[in-house]
Amino acid sequence: MKKTGKILTLRGANQVALNSPTEFGGESEIHIFDYSSFDQTRGWIVRDAFAWIDMIDATGGGDTRVGLQMCLSTDVLNANKAGSFTRLIEYLAQYSPQDNRTIAWNFQDLLRRDATNKDFVIGQSAFVPSSHFLHDRSRVITRDMYLNFYGTTESTQVDQTLHWYIELEEVVLNPTESVMQQIKGIAQNVDN
Repeated sequence: MKKTGKILTLRGANQVALNSPTEFGGESEIHIFDYSSFDQTRGWIVRDAFAWIDMIDATGGGDTRVGLQMCLSTDVLNANKAGSFTRLIEYLAQYSPQDNRTIAWNFQDLLRRDATNKDFVIGQSAFVPSSHFLHDRSRVITRDMYLNFYGTTESTQVDQTLHWYIELEEVVLNPTESVMQQIKGIAQNVDN
């Protein structure tokens, strides 16, 4: 594998739901990168990744906390069958380094503040550390990348905007490396 020095940036936004304590669905899987080509000698390594939600949410309902869990994956994760706490736990277990499809992970603890006419969300720590993903620096993306999101709040369900910024570095692969990285990109935890 050889780095080419070319950097690709991905950035965007998508609507997501912060679930109330009584709801067990609401996950989002956002397809943010797609490489389809006969040339399978190209790949990308995550250099940096960040994601965050809007500060203003205007929902009311008192002061509460918000938990966000996210991961980047190179394949579609098994869907949340919803409806129960057990199924939600099984779904979120995929947001783990244990599942070979995932390549980056983030968890955020946020505060929602009821400010009468301008309710807002603030982080428990500085913006960059909290929005930054821990990522596997040796995994190569050869086809697809997904941003997987789950959010919950102590209050009622509210829609929010999730933003992301991701830097990828291009690499050139020989045929053996390409095949191995493609297999890694779709291989799951052997127990699932």
